[in-house]
Amino acid sequence: RSSDLTNFEGSDSDFPLKKFAWILQKVKTVTARKKTRDNTVFIFQDGPVLEAVKNGHVLILENIDEPDAAVVERLNSLLESLLESEKSFHVHEDFVGSGESSSVVRVHKNFRIFATVRTKSSLSSVKLSPATRSRFTEIFCSPYGCADLESLAGKIIAENNQ
Repeated sequence: RSSDLTNFEGSDSDFPLKKFAWILQKVKTVTARKKTRDNTVFIFQDGPVLEAVKNGHVLILENIDEPDAAVVERLNSLLESLLESEKSFHVHEDFVGSGESSSVVRVHKNFRIFATVRTKSSLSSVKLSPATRSRFTEIFCSPYGCADLESLAGKIIAENNQ
């Protein structure tokens, strides 16, 4: 940054030498970053979705209508596999380990998936494709009022005090 060049301590005669040292350090840093980037191998790592699928956990996708449609559509193969007798699906992003174009993930028998969408009423528009939407059972819940929240908080406090 240019502001870094003006913050050197010392006399004016020291400035060119310090400026050169600063530039040399920046060049070394950029070169080191480039070498690291050139030698880096990207390794696919399981995220929360695959961890839940493999280990039989419950997966809650909050506000599923907010991410980009392509991200949500990627879940369709997983959702479709839950309807089949052989519960498995392909992870196309993981192709390094097996040498194949994708890896097959077996869905644990206890795996469950829930998704939420925030709407103002049951008639509100939901930004999900018909394909994704058809793979879920829709349940509309009326919004909580202040009295509902106070009652719920009171119950939680009472349970914690026992």
